[in-house]
Amino acid sequence: RTKGVVTACRFESAGDACICAGGEARTVFLANKVLDTSGCGAIVGESSLVTLDANVIDGNHVNGIQVGHRAKPTVKNNTIVGSKGSGIVVYDTAAGLYVNNKVSKCKLACVGVRDKAEPHLMGNTITDGFGSGVVSVGSAEFVMEENVVQRHAGAGMKVQGMSKPLVDNNRFSDNQAYGVWVQDESTVTLQNNVMDGNVKVGLLVSHLSEPTVCNNVIRNNKHTGVILQNFAGGEFKANTISGNGANVQLLNSCNALFEGNTIQSAPGGGVLFRNETTCTLRRNMLSGNGFANMAVMHSANPTVEDNDVRNGTERGIHIHCEARGFFSGNRVTRNSRDGIFIGGTAAPAVTRNTVECNGGSGITVSKTASGRVADNTLHGNRSDVVSVVETATTALEGNLALPREASLTEAVSKSDGVVMIVNPRAGKTCIGDARRGALFGL
Repeated sequence: RTKGVVTACRFESAGDACICAGGEARTVFLANKVLDTSGCGAIVGESSLVTLDANVIDGNHVNGIQVGHRAKPTVKNNTIVGSKGSGIVVYDTAAGLYVNNKVSKCKLACVGVRDKAEPHLMGNTITDGFGSGVVSVGSAEFVMEENVVQRHAGAGMKVQGMSKPLVDNNRFSDNQAYGVWVQDESTVTLQNNVMDGNVKVGLLVSHLSEPTVCNNVIRNNKHTGVILQNFAGGEFKANTISGNGANVQLLNSCNALFEGNTIQSAPGGGVLFRNETTCTLRRNMLSGNGFANMAVMHSANPTVEDNDVRNGTERGIHIHCEARGFFSGNRVTRNSRDGIFIGGTAAPAVTRNTVECNGGSGITVSKTASGRVADNTLHGNRSDVVSVVETATTALEGNLALPREASLTEAVSKSDGVVMIVNPRAGKTCIGDARRGALFGL
């Protein structure tokens, strides 16, 4: 239960640690300098409640500050540079407050949290590490908020094992690999963060992890904004994902929910489904993306409902290869080419969508595609209403097609025919069979 203040001292050449606190010590270590040592700058253990404030730990050492057992220190305003291990390590069942520290140029993670530790990391600047910025492993549950994590050789933050931190209002930027990497069975919550300018990916989720990701801004990452792979899941809601190389890639049997996100302005595509992914997209805005606002490829089998897919520089929805999936209630409008393209051997169910004012056909079915296109409303597309080419066998049922000048309210009737084209100006209704050739607006 020692108390008191140790201040303005110079420590170096110690064995295990220059500062070592245990028991229930409450000592304040203020404005000291720790230089070369073969051990750690400071070790805090047992049930210690010490305060480390405004100390500088640099020179040769292993970990800057190592906190274990049941310790609950206050670690604030320290500068930790050049650790051979980590700048701050919290392990076992340790907790405590870690605020306004500057941690940089560490060989391993600048900040490591493992086992069942529960630290509160707030307002720290964590930069220029040779590994990752923050690494969480084990079953750690902790809060990380308002930190800046930048310019690391690995990820800004790596979450592994069954750890489930709350990561709120941080910035992960300019890292050489990923802004945040979540893997294993983690159920981390990521909210209100900014992940921008990372060289590879803003957010990578893999290997059975199921994060909750909401209200984040994920932008201007060079390769991809968000990647899910290897059976990853989780919920992604109300995020803004924009200006990345590609915005979202869903790979390798992942199964997640994307709802209410804004996904825009990526030259490499808005949302790309690949392999056997079965994700659900519901009520998202996809706008201004290149390649396709949405591309569904390989053996992907998603559920795509009630999305607004607009202003793409290429196609609105591109369904190809052996893809399947259920596409219903979407509004696909003002894309530069076709609203919906179905090719390869794809066999989707495309029903009750509104496809209007696109630069190519409303819907194109090509190659040997099959599946079902039914009960869609097509209006004001520049080229064909529905174009079926080559040997496609897609079933067309009850689709309503209006000429470019007509409004949706001018449709006067609907039949059980393949496609109905209503021409209010001519006062007549025409039924057309798309298998005899392309259907053109009147």
